[in-house]
Parts: sequence; C-alpha cells; structure tokens
Amino acid sequence: MPETIRFARRAFVRVQPGKGGEFVKAMQETIYPKVSKERGIRRIYLLRDNANPDEFISLTLWNSKKQADAYEESGHFRQYIEMVADKLLEPVSMTEYTVEHHQINPTIPPPRAKRAAPRPKKKKSRR
Repeated sequence: MPETIRFARRAFVRVQPGKGGEFVKAMQETIYPKVSKERGIRRIYLLRDNANPDEFISLTLWNSKKQADAYEESGHFRQYIEMVADKLLEPVSMTEYTVEHHQINPTIPPPRAKRAAPRPKKKKSRR
C-alpha cells in the first residue's frame, strides 16, 4: 500500500564556495537527525546540483501542511538555519507544494542497515 504524503517543502540553499562539504556534514550529522524527530515529517532529502556544487535543495515531505507549519512556528527551522549560517552565501528561499502523487517502487527492496562487525566470542576459562 503506497504511503500517503500530502505536503512538501523545498528549501533552496546556496553555500559559500568551498563550504559544500561542511554544509553536508552539518546537515547529516546535526540538523537532519533533529528534524527527523519532528511530528509529521515523513522523508528528508538533500540534493546537490551537479552543475553548481555550491547549490542544494533540502526537500522535506510531511503528513500535512499543518504539521509542517507547526514545525516552522516552533522556531526549530530558524535555529537550524542559524547553525549553518556561517556557510551560507545568501538567505534560504522556501517553496511549498501539495503532493499530488507519491509512490515507492515495490519491486525494489528497502536498503539494509549496515551491521556492526560481530563481537569476538569470549573464550571460556577452564578451572
């Protein structure tokens, strides 16, 4: 059964030349783990422009516009932007969308989580 996703936000981000790697790291390690805990968030994507490596789109998919608005009104979005402000070339621009269709290809299995290396077995001591 396909997921129901009704609302999307696109943030266009242009970072300072040479700051793309730092920006990606901050998004992956600090900001997106926090955003993923927000009520109503369904998916988070960070897209990098192949022709302009200092330009990004952060795409978030939400259960509803109401939940996305509540996230923005909470001040969290503003706090997260401030966390990467030293890497930005210009203010972030936002666009909102109604999701008319969303489908996940059912023939492609979901990605498997990386497994930790097995722990070595402890040798039993003989007394």
